[in-house]
Amino acid sequence: MKSNEIISRRDTISKEITKYWGIIRAENLVEKSYKRNYDLKALLKKIEELAAERTNMKLYQQCINMGYTSLSQFPANSLFPTIFELSEVNERFVQLGLIKTLDPKLKSKKGKVNLNKSEELTSQYITNLQNALKLRTIELKKKIDEYNNTADLDITKPLMLLVA
Repeated sequence: MKSNEIISRRDTISKEITKYWGIIRAENLVEKSYKRNYDLKALLKKIEELAAERTNMKLYQQCINMGYTSLSQFPANSLFPTIFELSEVNERFVQLGLIKTLDPKLKSKKGKVNLNKSEELTSQYITNLQNALKLRTIELKKKIDEYNNTADLDITKPLMLLVA
């Protein structure tokens, strides 16, 4: 793939993800009479798929920026895939926190049927998703810490590009 194609695809993915988060925020907590246009759980799944693809696009761009012409040149022990995944996990965690839901106390006090609003993604559902993302964040940060604690760089020789 050409660098411009990768950048274009990454940007398209970013716009799609932003659009889907906007739909989820707008359609989750609505008047009971409103008919939702989207399956919000399906949109969350689509966001997760697009995030994985965006991680790949970032990795491909990193390869090109490092002068590689093939993915096989990319070192297997590189930390970039982990860093890019952590970025995506962090974004999903933050975006989930921006979704408005019914107040659980009000819902239990008045009863769900007595409220004039409805939600597809409950606060408990969102909390469960966020908890899973927290665990993945811990796992990824541990991997990064372990890598950083063992990785080193010989700086006694100049960079090849500075020698010429």
